[in-house]
Amino acid sequence: MVKSKKKVLLITFVSFIFLLTVYGLYITQYNNSSTSMLVNKHRLVIVENNEIVDYKTIDSHAFKSAIVDEEKFDQLKQYMQENNLEIKPGEYEIEDADSFKKLLKKINFKKSGDK
Repeated sequence: MVKSKKKVLLITFVSFIFLLTVYGLYITQYNNSSTSMLVNKHRLVIVENNEIVDYKTIDSHAFKSAIVDEEKFDQLKQYMQENNLEIKPGEYEIEDADSFKKLLKKINFKKSGDK
């Protein structure tokens, strides 16, 4: 009788561990699939009249967190450096799904040092 109870407890324990593992795998797969799809978030970035946002200062500006794609952000920074540009004061709506070309069309630039 004691061996039978031990056997039942062992089978119950193994079944419980198996169910937890399957559940954990299901949750992991669900989380990975939901985060792998890009959610197109819109972010509003404001450049105040007294701010200078050029390639040197853009790392510490809200543009850094608004452009989640690091490659796209680096392209923007390089573009600004190569063309000696600053971002004009104003409000800019940045979307995750924006291509680099579309991003450039949304942002108003001026030559560094111009008023």
